Amino acid sequence: MEIPKVQLFQQKQPQRIVSEEDVKKLLGVKDFRHLSKKQVISFISAIPQMDPEVAKEVIDQFPQMANMAVDLAREYREALDSAIKANEASSKDVAATIDKVIDILSDQLNKEDLTTEERLQIVDTIGQVTGYKLELHKSNQAFLSQGIRYFGLFVLGVVAIGVSATLGGNGSVSLPSINDNANEEL
Repeated sequence: MEIPKVQLFQQKQPQRIVSEEDVKKLLGVKDFRHLSKKQVISFISAIPQMDPEVAKEVIDQFPQMANMAVDLAREYREALDSAIKANEASSKDVAATIDKVIDILSDQLNKEDLTTEERLQIVDTIGQVTGYKLELHKSNQAFLSQGIRYFGLFVLGVVAIGVSATLGGNGSVSLPSINDNANEEL
């Protein structure tokens, strides 16, 4: 009997960006003078994989990057706030509907002509509907956690740009390696 070969899948480590040419290739630009918002976002997202000196050199070549990054962070925060408000309103509507269903089922339990089997079925249904409310809560927590995580990463990039712009070429900026925990269970 032949034992099948098992291939282990390893998470690819992001490639280190060690030169300005690597950054230009990543952003699809020939120089850093006229970066778009999308390219600045790509740059910020790539900071954890960059050699700190390379990040500083790129920022020095595009002085408006710090201002653009702050504006982008503000826009991102506003979009996140809007998404949270919309999620909250939708969740309240769903939770209210679930509460109404539970109330209706609870009222049904007060009927005297129900069989034991019917009562057990209603109690089981109440348990299922209550489970939906718990799932809604877990989903909201995951949504908020993911939004906060991404906003935090973005702000980290903006702070790194701000520190580098403030220190110029003379400072030493050490950027942390960030692990993506998006698949974490809450």
